[in-house]
Amino acid sequence: MPHFKELSRQAYQKSTTGMLLDNTVKEVRFLNNRSEVQTALLLDVVTKGYNKYSTILQKYRLRPGDAVQEIKREYNNSHNLPDLIGGVLSIWSLKSITEYCGTCDEPHITQIVAIVRLLVLDKPPLKKST
Repeated sequence: MPHFKELSRQAYQKSTTGMLLDNTVKEVRFLNNRSEVQTALLLDVVTKGYNKYSTILQKYRLRPGDAVQEIKREYNNSHNLPDLIGGVLSIWSLKSITEYCGTCDEPHITQIVAIVRLLVLDKPPLKKST
């Protein structure tokens, strides 16, 4: 029944909020034998993306259509991939709100980490040889 969807979504979100951003990145480091430099880069990119996600979600919660235009405009001006990731995730969340369910879907930190790793945004830059 659509009326119970919001209660179900809230219960699910509450049960999966145990992993915080820094704990998730530490776990990735442990499980994948990542260096401190890679771990720091991963944490930085994921934090920037998540912060952008949170900012857009708060700003456009009541008018999600405006979020798409802002994200397009910002990305065209800066080409900042962490901001784009946060923007795409915020649009996905905002689009999940319905008349029966005012609570939006939220990405898990592990999903954001996976996106950053798939795009290889946590790879240290190559050192120039002299």
